[in-house]
Amino acid sequence: MSLLSFADRLGFAMKAAGVNQPMLAKAIGVSKSAINQILHGATKGMKPEHLVRTSRFLHVRTEWLVMGEEPMRLEVIPENDRALLEQYQTLPIHQRETVAHVVRDLASTHYPSKAT
Repeated sequence: MSLLSFADRLGFAMKAAGVNQPMLAKAIGVSKSAINQILHGATKGMKPEHLVRTSRFLHVRTEWLVMGEEPMRLEVIPENDRALLEQYQTLPIHQRETVAHVVRDLASTHYPSKAT
């Protein structure tokens, strides 16, 4: 899908997030009218601080929202998972292989359809 304009990308992100104009306006600190003007092309963009708030609220990358630069979203790794990954990365390669094997075995035992 080609989302050529800022207004197109904003509308798409709002729909994907299940957010309406009043919700977005309240979340980023602007009027509903301001959001409406952007979505209908009467205004071309937002102040930088509103752009950042919008992208955070809609869980999209600011670069995607502003310029259409893919990907739309970056996957967010939960803090506990990130800590485990950081610890895993400090292990020597042979220990990493052992840990990966154990995790795959556990995953296939508990979630057979999701094991790789």
